[in-house]
Amino acid sequence: MRLRWTAGALRDLENIVDHLFDKTPQHAPRLTRSIYEAVAALRTFPSRGRAGKKAGTREFVMASLPYVVVSSRRRFSPRGENSARRAAVAGVISEGMAG
Repeated sequence: MRLRWTAGALRDLENIVDHLFDKTPQHAPRLTRSIYEAVAALRTFPSRGRAGKKAGTREFVMASLPYVVVSSRRRFSPRGENSARRAAVAGVISEGMAG
């Protein structure tokens, strides 16, 4: 399974990381790694989480952080190659915004 971050998800992550470094600079590197590791788990467990509010998406709540990762799965076929499954990270949002 391949993983791709959408532009929106990358902006979400950048905003979260900036916030973490502003509020808890001593913990920000560890928390940022936790987010990346949680998202990387989509490669192995692409159906992780609950059905998303938007059709075709999944949402999983990060256990130790107040964020929800929104993802979708679809076939991807660059330049005529054999199609392969890909998980796209559509966003990383505050848990309050997901519910």
